[in-house]
Amino acid sequence: MSIDPSKVLIYTAMFGREDLLWWNPNMPIPEYPKMCYTDLANKLVPDHYTLRSFKLDQYDPRRRNRRVKIYWLDIFRKYDYSIYLDCRCELRRHPEELISLMGKSDILVESLEAERDCLYQEAEEALGRHGHVDRDKMRKQIGHYRREGYPEHNGLYVCYFILRRHTEQMRQFSKKWWGEVRDYTCRDQVSFPYVVWKTGISVVTVPKDGHTAYRVPTDAKQRAIRQAEESAERLRQARRYERTPSSPERRVGRASLGNHPSGRGRRKPARTS
Repeated sequence: MSIDPSKVLIYTAMFGREDLLWWNPNMPIPEYPKMCYTDLANKLVPDHYTLRSFKLDQYDPRRRNRRVKIYWLDIFRKYDYSIYLDCRCELRRHPEELISLMGKSDILVESLEAERDCLYQEAEEALGRHGHVDRDKMRKQIGHYRREGYPEHNGLYVCYFILRRHTEQMRQFSKKWWGEVRDYTCRDQVSFPYVVWKTGISVVTVPKDGHTAYRVPTDAKQRAIRQAEESAERLRQARRYERTPSSPERRVGRASLGNHPSGRGRRKPARTS
């Protein structure tokens, strides 16, 4: 199969909060366009991605990410294939190899290797994390899927990596997937299996031969970067605090000088009876 690299977009998205932006140094592939869609272009200095800056202020930051990740028509119009990669992940397999693994299917993803194989289990796991999900919307979402007859233990997928062939069926699938994320919760790993089942689109998974399509950098590396970022933020806050004349300590310091014109804090002697 002959693939035109210029028609295969590798992209990621980062909105609302600066995060890690990784690329595998052993996978340069300069002939493939690589785009980072973001509203933080003034804060990012990527080595491999080209920044595409715009705002989606009608959505919260997580849905801004999902809007571009799931259903961004500009990508579908300009390219024949797209590879979405979470900004904290590195591509491990060559795009041409991944496209060959698709066969005649429209979507290639990774299956979840864990004790969960069901979106209902994934939803319960999400509900157990306080503050990570809108609990009322998640319950409504799961109730809707059960009423629709979606079966249990029907597979679960990792959505950090998604390769798509830009067919009309794939566009309709992506439009419906975005609708689920927009109207219910941002947990796209919950809605993805349902929309696959509902639309009947052909999905294949990366073979479990020890070579995944992507990898998340080691925890040690991430911790080191996080610590450096946190240290830099603390330093910025400290400098900002020093420049702020209205800080409580500064107010106390000025008050202790008293009202004497010299500013030396001369006080009146105490009265004696």
